[in-house]
Amino acid sequence: MRAWFGNSAVRRIIFGVTAAVLGFVALGAWAISSPVGSSPDDDYHLVSIWCGLGDREGICETPENAEPGGDTRMVPRSLFIDAVCYSYKPAVGAACMGDLDGAGLTETARGNFVGDYPPVFYGVMSLFVGEHIEASVLVMRFFNAALFVAFLSVLTWLTPAARRAAVVLPVVATAVPLGMFIIASVNPSSWALLSASTLWISLYNFFETTGRRRWLFAGLAALALVLGAGARADAAAYAGLAIVGVLILEARRTKAFWLSAIVPAVFIVVAIVFYRSSGQSSAASGGLGTVPGGQFARELFQAFIAVPDLWAGMLGRWGLGWLDTAMPALVWVSSLAIFAAVVFAGLARSGVRKYLAAGLMFAALWGVPTLLQAQSHAPVGNYIQPRYILPIAILVVAFALVATRERIDFSPAQIVVIVLALTAANSLALHTNIRRYVTGLDNSGVNLSYGVEWWWGEGVTPMVAWLIGSLAFGLCLALLGYLARSSVGQKLDRRAVPA
Repeated sequence: MRAWFGNSAVRRIIFGVTAAVLGFVALGAWAISSPVGSSPDDDYHLVSIWCGLGDREGICETPENAEPGGDTRMVPRSLFIDAVCYSYKPAVGAACMGDLDGAGLTETARGNFVGDYPPVFYGVMSLFVGEHIEASVLVMRFFNAALFVAFLSVLTWLTPAARRAAVVLPVVATAVPLGMFIIASVNPSSWALLSASTLWISLYNFFETTGRRRWLFAGLAALALVLGAGARADAAAYAGLAIVGVLILEARRTKAFWLSAIVPAVFIVVAIVFYRSSGQSSAASGGLGTVPGGQFARELFQAFIAVPDLWAGMLGRWGLGWLDTAMPALVWVSSLAIFAAVVFAGLARSGVRKYLAAGLMFAALWGVPTLLQAQSHAPVGNYIQPRYILPIAILVVAFALVATRERIDFSPAQIVVIVLALTAANSLALHTNIRRYVTGLDNSGVNLSYGVEWWWGEGVTPMVAWLIGSLAFGLCLALLGYLARSSVGQKLDRRAVPA
């Protein structure tokens, strides 16, 4: 047994599978850390999910005498009224919801009834709608957590060992706290984050491998594209950004490249179709030319200098939920420090192509919210929220880390710092998020199971959920750090990318 476990390949497989399970458990803790309706605009998204497969008796119905294709539906009132009774009230726990089942159907116009969002995410989530609202939402959250972990695990397993850190580290460096909260939610941004995390490396591996495996990567890239673009229109735009970044790294004046480039060309066409077919695209392009040029220039400048606040926001500076769950300073300071450190470490090596690709991602991280915020004629944060640009932040880390000439390795001390800092940040963020809903933030005690006003019922208590989630996250990072160090001796099995 000892000799068998001592085999380095077997040990890596065991640790890899264990890390995946722990990652799912950590996301699962976030899935149960908040009640129905707790993710941003959940009243809209829940209604859209219930109607994601069209009219179904008792679930989503067209009002009597309504015109075909109308913009209202009949859905359980609990979805858009009762389930958000605590929003914008951080001192109020979720006990105000009461029983969400059996409230009857009520007409609402707040839903994806006229194609504002792509239909894929809502359609898939609608498959899990059952008799009980709370149970249905929990199943959806756990499904999204499992989908994220499974996709990332398969992709990591297929990726050459020397490049696996580039699959996982962009996720790790951007996950706490907003990513953990959104991935294990029923918000379409969950799939947008999945797409940003997996499309770029799938396509990059498609160019860098041969034989059957390269077509597996092409299939994964296609799936990542459909998942992202089928959830949010901006995810389709970010997919195009990731594809362009990969092409910058891979472009050559060879017949082999041009033949391979057919695949990303098709992907770009698909992304454009998804983007243009969504009402979000017209909303994003609106606003230009509605104010005098001088005023727009001033608004553009004000947005430009304020956008970095969104970067801090996506790493915890802004609140979770409906932006009403403020995070302790330790959370966002730790996450922001690790994000910056990983990016700077990645930029320490490699050639011009990598710098061009990474520079494009950083320009998008600054430029996209600047332009859209200026078009909205509103202060930063009133139109563009941190979760909208978190996928670009993932791409910034990804293209900063991608190794075009030599591996980018972290020392044991650096890995320990990353693990400890993010484990502490995640644990504190999870504790705060649970506290927000079980009692409200007017109670600041350490014991989450004391004086509980809301919880899911019998079984795992709030305190146990926090302890298990915190421990699972820390152990997952520790195993990933070990696996990253164990592959230091692996060489990049690829041709050198010219500078």
